[in-house]
Amino acid sequence: MRFLSITHPWKWLLLTIVTLSFHPSFAQEFAHAGEYWDAILGEHNKVTAKSIEYISKSVHSENDRVIERKRLAVIKQLDASVVRVGELGAFKGNDRFRKEALAVLKEMKNVYTIEFKQAGELQKSSKSSYVALERYYKTQDRAEAKLERASKRFSNASRYFAKQNKIKLVEKNDKDDPIAKMGEVNRYTRKLYLIEFKVAKANAGFLDALKARKASLMERNRKKVLAASKEALGKLKGIKDFYGDKSYKKATEQLVRFRNKFAKKEYTELVKVTKNKKPSRKEVNRANAIINELNQKAQQYTNQFNIAGRTLRQKYTPQK
Repeated sequence: MRFLSITHPWKWLLLTIVTLSFHPSFAQEFAHAGEYWDAILGEHNKVTAKSIEYISKSVHSENDRVIERKRLAVIKQLDASVVRVGELGAFKGNDRFRKEALAVLKEMKNVYTIEFKQAGELQKSSKSSYVALERYYKTQDRAEAKLERASKRFSNASRYFAKQNKIKLVEKNDKDDPIAKMGEVNRYTRKLYLIEFKVAKANAGFLDALKARKASLMERNRKKVLAASKEALGKLKGIKDFYGDKSYKKATEQLVRFRNKFAKKEYTELVKVTKNKKPSRKEVNRANAIINELNQKAQQYTNQFNIAGRTLRQKYTPQK
């Protein structure tokens, strides 16, 4: 269970904030704890709104420049919010909530200035290999995990201050929080995509060898596709649906099974035909039929896989 302010509808692993040690010359004073609490939550809400915009663009847009501008906008808001929270001062001698809020903002700023920037750089070369994509995804996961920990820290400090000052809270269940699911759906779709990507890279190796008409290289890569697809199917068995949504997992399994099937039978036929320096007309026709079927079904299943993943992410990510 979690407790949120009535005025604070959004909470996620994005509830985070700043950097700088700031010593205000003038501290604003509040007569009532609720006003002080709302002032800090108000800055938190501003940061959260900018964070949602950043995440939304990272999911709904493929424009790297737009996404980068949104990241910088979060940092700008973090800087402004840390100044504002720093100006508030302690509430009747109690400075715990404000200091915790500033510490959380500092954690957030570090994530947005360092780790998300690093992730953006890794993304540029992420499709070059399985290792590169895995490194990029791990960086994203690590950054989001830090935001999540900072979020919990802020929530605990907020709840403690409210309890001390008898501020009424609204109880909310984590499972109903749409913002929390944004991080969860990212991790889920990354896991499935990475599983299929390993098979896809092996398959690309086979197709390159086919294009070069190198039978021995084709056979080596055929075995790689077979091994990778078998491993992928084993991993997929242990992954559950996403809150009842089976579409992305089903599309992933369909694409992997397709590659596995072709690696077992059709790719073996193509290797055999390629080895034969003088294939018969029948063998050539059969090879062409396999390639036509391969192109058609590969495009069909890949499109379904990509659409299912994008649809699932967008379902839990507000469009801003």
